[in-house]
Amino acid sequence: MGLAGAGAVVGIGLAAISAVVARTVVIPPSRREDDIRILRYDAHARTVTLAATPDSTLPGDYSFWFSGDSGHARIGEIIEADRVGVTREVLAVDFGDLERARRGRFSGWFWLTPRDLGVPYENVAITTPLGAAPAWFVPAEADADRWVIQVHGRAVRRAETLRGVAPFRAAGYHSLLISYRNDGEAPRSADYRYALGDREWVDVDAAMAYAIARGAREIVLMGWSMGGATVLQALTRSPRAALVTGVVLDSPVVDWIVTLDFQARMRRLPGIVRWGSTP
Repeated sequence: MGLAGAGAVVGIGLAAISAVVARTVVIPPSRREDDIRILRYDAHARTVTLAATPDSTLPGDYSFWFSGDSGHARIGEIIEADRVGVTREVLAVDFGDLERARRGRFSGWFWLTPRDLGVPYENVAITTPLGAAPAWFVPAEADADRWVIQVHGRAVRRAETLRGVAPFRAAGYHSLLISYRNDGEAPRSADYRYALGDREWVDVDAAMAYAIARGAREIVLMGWSMGGATVLQALTRSPRAALVTGVVLDSPVVDWIVTLDFQARMRRLPGIVRWGSTP
């Protein structure tokens, strides 16, 4: 094979890798990787010992999904740790068999439904262009015309936003925790691809219409990660944006090119692959 042929093969290979990197961003994952080994579970002491990783050594309370998301536990603070393992308190096992589990993963959100918060709530449906999308409505402590619409991030679901309910409820806001297209709960789009906020904002707009129909006169939009990008799109494109009195963003994606390049660098991909995988 000549130099031109070899160059063509290399070029095709790099293009293929770039395409794969880009596809992992826009295609909703079917499952998440269990990236933490479970070394020991003591049901009597209510502790679990995990391999030491950047996630397992973080202080605080977290969700811990295990056995391919067939089980879920709530993990508390670190009891002891060394370079090999970290032992943490097990606050609850919601479902699954942690005794038999071998691997799991951490999640930044902690609760699974509003029931875990001990507050009243309703299961509601938002009428979007693709069909009915499920949502949770959590009323404020007193009657109000102020609403916050919580928009979760990429590859997770509305349960991520439960951690934002308590402070808004105490401040007198009704909370609407929504799903949106392709997140595994709301209807799929025809191409079953994330648009990174460029189309998802339409579902946020539908949630705003729902809130207004139920008496909202002031709306705060809160977005988490890709939900932040979606909120910003809704703020600039929704005909109902005049009622938005505030925006709260948690780790928002405000520049996808910078974000994708950072992720590629973290995976030690060569520059030519990084450039090919960014829009």
